[in-house]
Amino acid sequence: MLANISPNAKDVLLKLLNRTWTSGVLPMAVLVPVLKKDKNVKASSSYRPILLTSMICKTIERMVNARLVYYPECNPYLDKAQAGLRQNMTTTDQLGSSKSVSKGLPQGSALSCTLFLCYMIDMIENEASETRLAYADYLILWQHGTNVEHAADALTRDLALLKEYCAHWKMSINTTKTVYSVFSKSNQYQCKI
Repeated sequence: MLANISPNAKDVLLKLLNRTWTSGVLPMAVLVPVLKKDKNVKASSSYRPILLTSMICKTIERMVNARLVYYPECNPYLDKAQAGLRQNMTTTDQLGSSKSVSKGLPQGSALSCTLFLCYMIDMIENEASETRLAYADYLILWQHGTNVEHAADALTRDLALLKEYCAHWKMSINTTKTVYSVFSKSNQYQCKI
């Protein structure tokens, strides 16, 4: 729609965009809480924050995002284990043959995905690259070995490091979405992690 405006209107828009760059103030946005499916309407955690912005604000966000995403993508900051929220990377990138058998930003902003990727860089680096995958805000940790108890101990250490990381960066783990599984050729193993 902005592509079809008159040359005079484009000049006015350019002046507004430049003023935004120099002032650091974006045009107004509205934060709307949207209830998640099948969630309790009385619990604040049942709502997803959605940011409603104008076309002008979205244009500015996309310009900032194009510049912001360039640096971590072109330098070795984003780990190959982090596929979600990145251009040309999908869940199928995490299922390649080389693998054996991942406080929040408002949705709706063009910057949310890039800012979250930058926020998560050091968490992905801190975990052993052979035993983790990330897709957007989902993290999968695993351990393997011939001894199930040793693998469970190693995973417990990984989870303790993750807990420490989350406490440091004021993040929380959604325990309602957290699960674990033990895969073994033997039926006798019952592990508690």
